[in-house]
Amino acid sequence: MRIRPGPGILFLLPLIIFGACGAALAQTSPQAPECSPRMLDMRIVLGPDAQESSAAYWLALEFTNRDAQTCLLIEPYVTSPVDQEQQLGGWWEKDDSPSAAKFRASSDRLTQGESAHIFIAWSSVPIVVSGIAMDDCVMRDDIFAGWHLPNVDLKDPLLHVRHLSMKSCDTIWRSSLRAGPYVPGEAIPQGWLDRVHLKATDFLPPLPSVASRGDATGPRSAVLRSMSDVEYLPASFESGYSGYFELLLHVGLTHDLSCSFRTLREREANGQTEIYVNHCEGHGAQQQSADNVTRIIVRSFEMTPTHTGRAEFESDSEVFQGGQTLSARSSAEISVRDPNRPELPAIDSGGPRCEANQLAPAGPPVDLGTHWAQSAAYPPIGQEWLDGRVFEFKNISSQSCWLGGTPSLKFLEPVEVTSGSLLPPVCRNCATPLFNPRENHWIELKPNDSAHFIVVRDLLDSNFWPLCTLMGGIDLFPKSPDPIHLSFRAGFCGQVRVSAWRDGPYDNDPLNEKYDQTLATLEKQRATANPLPKNWTAEISRDSGTPVILLSQGPLRWGISTRPVHDGEPVSVLLWIENTTDQPQATMTCAGIDFFWLYGIDVFDSLGHRVLSLTEEKEKKLPADKPLPQWIPMCTRNFRIQIPPHTIMHGTFSSLPYDFSRDLAAYYSLPPGRYIVVPAKRGQDYRPVARTLSDFSSGLWVTVLDP
Repeated sequence: MRIRPGPGILFLLPLIIFGACGAALAQTSPQAPECSPRMLDMRIVLGPDAQESSAAYWLALEFTNRDAQTCLLIEPYVTSPVDQEQQLGGWWEKDDSPSAAKFRASSDRLTQGESAHIFIAWSSVPIVVSGIAMDDCVMRDDIFAGWHLPNVDLKDPLLHVRHLSMKSCDTIWRSSLRAGPYVPGEAIPQGWLDRVHLKATDFLPPLPSVASRGDATGPRSAVLRSMSDVEYLPASFESGYSGYFELLLHVGLTHDLSCSFRTLREREANGQTEIYVNHCEGHGAQQQSADNVTRIIVRSFEMTPTHTGRAEFESDSEVFQGGQTLSARSSAEISVRDPNRPELPAIDSGGPRCEANQLAPAGPPVDLGTHWAQSAAYPPIGQEWLDGRVFEFKNISSQSCWLGGTPSLKFLEPVEVTSGSLLPPVCRNCATPLFNPRENHWIELKPNDSAHFIVVRDLLDSNFWPLCTLMGGIDLFPKSPDPIHLSFRAGFCGQVRVSAWRDGPYDNDPLNEKYDQTLATLEKQRATANPLPKNWTAEISRDSGTPVILLSQGPLRWGISTRPVHDGEPVSVLLWIENTTDQPQATMTCAGIDFFWLYGIDVFDSLGHRVLSLTEEKEKKLPADKPLPQWIPMCTRNFRIQIPPHTIMHGTFSSLPYDFSRDLAAYYSLPPGRYIVVPAKRGQDYRPVARTLSDFSSGLWVTVLDP
């Protein structure tokens, strides 16, 4: 039985405040949720430049549901700074078009892949009244769309269209939401057309579209790509993460090689979208290179992503073929990460970090790639070289020390350069054709134990020389008085990719082929050792995840489920409760369910170290002579939830009712990695009993992926 959320109440603790929603015994409501920014793709369709004799302009705002769930699309506002938060345009004439009626008939819903749009029309010629031209034209460079009027400074709109150069005279006409994508020849009320002295035929259709190929050949092509599929938000100068990156756009034959795109679209991971309309007035952020490749400096267009997650870029270019101008679209997707985000969780075990004087190379580095004999030369035009080295170290001291995360490295200039060091951004634990990442975790390196990591360079051909340089070597632990010098003389372009520390000696498995097989075997063995009852298996769906039964309390069995998430997203865990008897049974919202979430589970990393809660992390920062505050459970919300006989109640990821779901990220800092949730061991003061986990056969695995 699935449940849905009810009214909100607060549950308080001395150190934590939890927002809560009561769970009601009801089936999932058929009401579709409102479309969230994450569920939508937003684009614009621009009309071509108007004929000189007409000066009739238009654009369409398109909203497409990219989510698997049907959602309710609320009528958005459209405004600009010069309108002082007033709606742009208006329904001067009722929108009685068939497409508007069709959208209303759908109850304003969008199923997966369905679209709706708003059509906006304006004239750039002043209206003449009694021989006098009315001087009421307004220039708008920016327009915004969203569901709530933005702040005065218009921050964080749903959609921001920039550099539009929209000159409008008299009134602007705007449709209501219309079903489907924009279709040429959209209906415009005759009353408005008469007012601005235009005809429907003055509004020219958009350029015909052509399908872009997946390579850079032929006049129909438009290929957009980034130098790296992982980029980082800006950080301090010393970090090397400047927030600077480029897009490379290859187009076929165009009218003007200095104007390779008409619009550039950036969609953040949270759904917020910016679109830049390019009027190609010699913008310095566009640099034409060989073979019709344009380097687009993203920061110069003020389109650097500001949120972690997957960011999408899309260009629309005008290409010339068969005597006509066509529109070609191309896209690129990157993973955006925060360089300030901790790479490792806080754990209650651990010890001193390994120092340079405790480590020694376990042998010569292992070469990956085939171009080390030409490490300082450019590859032939059109080729790309990747080469790497595996560095393994042994603890030569008599004391255990701890490693984890990406090694601390300093990249050195070649010996012929006598000053400074390089600051290339490190792509931390990023996949390459030479190695696949493994999960981050703390490694206790005991005496004579080994650990290793991998460094990979990426080198493009000489056409990209402004983005490339030469590295003379690497220092490990650069802040140590005597860093460990690593041999790595090689040319590279852009980022250097470095794996996280991997426990154990190098296993000749950089792509994790054997490693992944081992994990799959262990997971299969674990599932076989702890099979779910058939009635639990029957409840499993994509919207519920696969549960693990953690404990039994009298007539009730308790379990939890989850699904993999990307860093920055909620780490949602669902609660399952089964009544195994012939009589109704009850559990309390606070004394039962809240206590389970707060005191009934512990979280461990993939090597069995218990992860500290956010409250415990704060307590560790208290002065050593200050006693720890007492944890005193308090209930301000405590009512019975009845569970029918032989019934399993659980939440779903699409509804996330409060009692039957929690976001673990609200309780723990969980950087990318694998974690296991197990029944807790608590003392009389409700505090966890410090321990490491040795039995991984039961418990729920939680996977947090890099974006």
